[in-house]
Amino acid sequence: MIIADEKKYVEDILREGSKPSNMSVKGLIRYIARYYYEKFKDEDLNTYIRYVLDVIGMMNMSLLEYQEYRFADFTRQYCKRLRDGSFPHELREVSEISFTEEELKIINSAVYRKERKVLFALYALAKIYSPTLGWINCSETDIFKYANVHVTYKEKLQILHALYNDGLIEINHMIDKSGYRVNLVPDSPVAYVTKDLNDFGKQYLSMTSKESEPVHL
Repeated sequence: MIIADEKKYVEDILREGSKPSNMSVKGLIRYIARYYYEKFKDEDLNTYIRYVLDVIGMMNMSLLEYQEYRFADFTRQYCKRLRDGSFPHELREVSEISFTEEELKIINSAVYRKERKVLFALYALAKIYSPTLGWINCSETDIFKYANVHVTYKEKLQILHALYNDGLIEINHMIDKSGYRVNLVPDSPVAYVTKDLNDFGKQYLSMTSKESEPVHL
């Protein structure tokens, strides 16, 4: 699931008073600590840490999931790292994504429809996660899920490398995964805006014609 508006996401968690089933306790602590960063930025560090622990302690979790002593040190270290600037404290607040004319030209320059859907999804993900640098650190599985392109793992790599070979994306190979970068062109006129931040492949098809074209290899 894409969490584009992290602030709203945390506020929903606080209102419901329970940890999402697909989130770890440490993930919850990170979100809560970042959410309350501004409120406690001028307060004593221990006051900030204590408040975060109290909020976490009020969440509806079983003893098997959470006992304060097991996560107190993690919370303390994370809050300290937020304070010293080692970790970013800002929560992302993205409610819509805009594509410029030049960006759509780049997307539409890909040869095959599957490639264009994937490239459209890559641009959308970049605008959510790295709106200034254009990097996407998602797994290939997630990229193709949001592109609504269903192919084998080998075909996923073929499509991504085709986009790379055509100069449409950059690839940064890391130890456990690959990072992808697209060329954002923010100074071009806006051509398309969407508030649906999940199924990018279908959105791409809805804004393009269904002309016949070569079948992807």
